[in-house]
Amino acid sequence: MRSSRALTPTEVTQLERRGNIATDWDLVRVTEKGFSALNIRNTYFRGRAYLGADLEIVGATISGYEILDNTAVINSTLEAEGNQIHVLNEAGNRIIYCTPGLTPQIAYMEAFHTYKSGLQEGFKKLQTEEDLCTIEKNVVIKTGCTIRNTYVGHHTVLEGFTADNCFIADNCHLSNGEGVSAFCGPMTVSHHKSTLLIAGLYSFYNAGSNTNSSNHNYRLGPIHQAIYNRGVKTGSGSYVLQPAHIGDFSMVVGKHYNHPNTSKLPFSYIVEKEGVSVIFPAQNFKAIGMWRDLAKWPSRYKLANDAIVPDFSIHRPTYINKLFQAASILEQLLENAKGDVVTYEGCRIQKIMLQPAIDTYKSMAQALLMARYAMKRKECNAFIGVEGDCENWKWIDLCGSWFNKRVIDTVEKNIADGKYHNLDKITDELFFLQQTKQHNIVKAIVSMMHTYLNIDDLSDTEKVDVEIAKAKKTFEQLLDILLFDAKRESNGRMTVGYGLDGDENDCQADFDFVHSSLDEDTEAAVKVIRTYIETLS
Repeated sequence: MRSSRALTPTEVTQLERRGNIATDWDLVRVTEKGFSALNIRNTYFRGRAYLGADLEIVGATISGYEILDNTAVINSTLEAEGNQIHVLNEAGNRIIYCTPGLTPQIAYMEAFHTYKSGLQEGFKKLQTEEDLCTIEKNVVIKTGCTIRNTYVGHHTVLEGFTADNCFIADNCHLSNGEGVSAFCGPMTVSHHKSTLLIAGLYSFYNAGSNTNSSNHNYRLGPIHQAIYNRGVKTGSGSYVLQPAHIGDFSMVVGKHYNHPNTSKLPFSYIVEKEGVSVIFPAQNFKAIGMWRDLAKWPSRYKLANDAIVPDFSIHRPTYINKLFQAASILEQLLENAKGDVVTYEGCRIQKIMLQPAIDTYKSMAQALLMARYAMKRKECNAFIGVEGDCENWKWIDLCGSWFNKRVIDTVEKNIADGKYHNLDKITDELFFLQQTKQHNIVKAIVSMMHTYLNIDDLSDTEKVDVEIAKAKKTFEQLLDILLFDAKRESNGRMTVGYGLDGDENDCQADFDFVHSSLDEDTEAAVKVIRTYIETLS
């Protein structure tokens, strides 16, 4: 437990006068600085608890939790039996220890890298004797939430939500639905009562109404899991039978029973057609909604002082490499295609879609690579005659923040070897690595230019200028596509239901009045594209 003290007799009296009761007030510890009983009312403390500063707790039941500063718990129940959270696998073999100093990055390593020799044992040695689950600072939990054995990160809002054995990272907003053994990375959003997030990894994720999954195939229990890479959306009524793995920034619509694995085809639509999963690769690049998401996340992120800030952009080496690799996969499928439809990892792709998708993946990969080069031109130009270094392209999305795989391997080996005395030391190391990772990014850019664009020497300005011009043209064409897609929100039948009791002209006038900010919203969504064009000019 964090530095704490017992309640004073005066504080116990204040709490009881406000309708609070406890099985034993001696089991309730509070922060040494800033605790006040004034905003805690009608709450039942059943067993051990820790209370921070500036809390508002009303009509709640608290058992086995530490609640940190500036947090509100209203008409909700928080219950924990120890500090172990069983994510993804309800059988319990993916364990996160809710120890002081836990961060999303550390939780990710604990939960997903169980195959690393000695790593889990290393984490066990770093556990304290205390066994409370944690609600971090600046959290709001209200409207009848039931939270069991669940960590809740900074600036997260839970409303009418049920969570059991979940890890919920910073800046999530979960309302009305349910989470079971879910690992929710930053900016995960779910708003609807009928939505179930179960046994999956979600990050920068948006759940449509009635989104559902099954991790139980009625053989050996609920043992399966799903991985939704960064930026996935699920449409209303979508369903995925686990196990499954959905690629970055993809849209999932319909019901999918054949365990789709689209992890190597990011930015795709995965839709159901007559009971079959069909992939439209690279299609999401042309959707204004995906670019709107990229624009809104940084503006909505609230900084936690002791948290590592996520990376929000897509011009990262890992994405650029994924796009080139996706094009290569589709080229092989096209070469071997024997009919109008090809099969891939439990899904189908129409042959006619392959070449356009290959072209999109390649053009976007080249454009993002050159945009990144233009942003780092001075640093990149320090490398002359660099050869490809595949290891520098391998990056891990460590719960919202990108780290080179080799440096994370080193950190995890140090954990296994017992070189860190507490979790704070690991976070300090990750902070340092985040601040110093630019060298690896630059090296990855230069090596990819060598491998994919045949630019062996950055002093060959003729070749570089040709690629810059091509990249600029790609973004200009994409901008036109996105602006056209945005106009579809206000054209044609989009005014149906507006201008009630008026004529046809009133329909459009009413729509324009209600949605007066559409042009501004569109410009905000395409701002990054305009920035790329300007950078390449």
